Amino acid sequence: MRFTYRRLWLPLSAGVLLTVFFYLPAVLLSGGGHSLTAATIFFPYSVTLGQWLKDSPWGFVAAPFLLLQFPLYSLLLFRAEGKGKTILLVALLLAHSVGVVIGLRVERARKAERYHIGSVGIRRTQSIRVIRFWHRRDLTTACTRPRLSASLIR
Repeated sequence: MRFTYRRLWLPLSAGVLLTVFFYLPAVLLSGGGHSLTAATIFFPYSVTLGQWLKDSPWGFVAAPFLLLQFPLYSLLLFRAEGKGKTILLVALLLAHSVGVVIGLRVERARKAERYHIGSVGIRRTQSIRVIRFWHRRDLTTACTRPRLSASLIR
């Protein structure tokens, strides 16, 4: 098979269409970012990498994985021939499934860390106590204080 750029347009355009087709339900089912389960199922590599790099300045690195995942899948499948295409398809499905499992575990750990979920349930944190302190006190006197002492929070 001779390499031409025209032969690349079909798999790349199919991959871009698949990306758009799967991106829309992933966004709609994510609930405004409260649950990344749907996004993790469709785009496991970018969501997992994005959660790992969320608090670092390198968080933008996850975006190319989201944009290139399905075009790369379709390009690889288009270039494979014969029995290699079936083996590659199984390998891609396996890699995608492993990525989904790892991504869901990372998301679950991230939620547990964010909401302080332990074996008993959600426990009170200092931030919740501070919010309750602000609601109980007069706002003008609370704003004039430069810092909250630990005795006022508890």
